[in-house]
Amino acid sequence: MSEVLHFCRRFVEFVEREGVAGDAELRELQWITLRLSASAAHRAPSASTPVEDERPIASATRTRAEIAARFPRFGWHRSVLDRLIAAEPRMDAGDAIDDIEDIYNDAREALEVLDAHGEEEAEEHFQLLFRAHTGARAHDLAAYLHDLRTRSAS
Repeated sequence: MSEVLHFCRRFVEFVEREGVAGDAELRELQWITLRLSASAAHRAPSASTPVEDERPIASATRTRAEIAARFPRFGWHRSVLDRLIAAEPRMDAGDAIDDIEDIYNDAREALEVLDAHGEEEAEEHFQLLFRAHTGARAHDLAAYLHDLRTRSAS
């Protein structure tokens, strides 16, 4: 399995865990989000980054309410709008729960494509989602988690 699909799986499994995420888990979420972003943005060839992971993904998906219950401390954050298309991007507010939900849904979708059509198709599919949408969400979530951890440490 390619590195990007491995981290799609890690992100999905992390979100699907039971209970409220504690501080250690928030560090893990930040790490998974950064690794998912890095592997998607710098797309190493599958053959050079094999990861053995053939576990089936659970069929039940998480709703926004279930995701919000797992991350009750999460809220709004600063976000850059039109980062890729505007000459001068503008600031707006983002929603960390919405970021998690979007990344989760896109990662899950890639895993479903993996099961149905194979690794190459799944990786291409996630790359498209990443460039169009997921990449900005992952960037915002990672920055939010960094800010949250930095404020907690002060």
